[in-house]
Amino acid sequence: MLFIAGRSRPTLSVLSALLRAVGQPTLAAGAELFGRTRVYEHWQLVEQLNQYRRDYAAAMEAADGGPLDLVLGPACALPAFRHGSTRDLGIAGANTVQYNALGYPAGVVPVTRVRLDEESDRPASRDIAEKAARHCEAGSTGLPVAVQVAARPWREHLALAAMAVIETGARAEPDYPWSPPL
Repeated sequence: MLFIAGRSRPTLSVLSALLRAVGQPTLAAGAELFGRTRVYEHWQLVEQLNQYRRDYAAAMEAADGGPLDLVLGPACALPAFRHGSTRDLGIAGANTVQYNALGYPAGVVPVTRVRLDEESDRPASRDIAEKAARHCEAGSTGLPVAVQVAARPWREHLALAAMAVIETGARAEPDYPWSPPL
């Protein structure tokens, strides 16, 4: 990432094209996300981020069934990483970036573990990120699978309370990922 972040826009364009040509679409897409911006472009991006925050808050407010207090979603595209397996999986946890950008408090809590019959049957690929994901999923039986809980700004207590309920429910019923409290 440091190597890519230090390159100019023209260099990144060439690098991205080369990565696509050698069958590395995931790395090519990542390279396209980098590039230095001018001050004016920076402030345009800040305005877009502020608008995204307003739109997201409005969508939570206008949700069917009433305003949403929490959002529950995947923490990662894969089960827990084995030591040393993240070098080529930098974007696997991209789901967490959204709440950083929004300024929403969020946390991750395990809900289950990978069972033997749930290990991936991901096809072989030349793509480095796909290879790394396949390698990470192989032998993942027993590793935890987590969910991410996000709350509105200044509602950390709701996220923490929901995480406690999820964690307690997961312990109460080891065969099921979560059971609602009685």
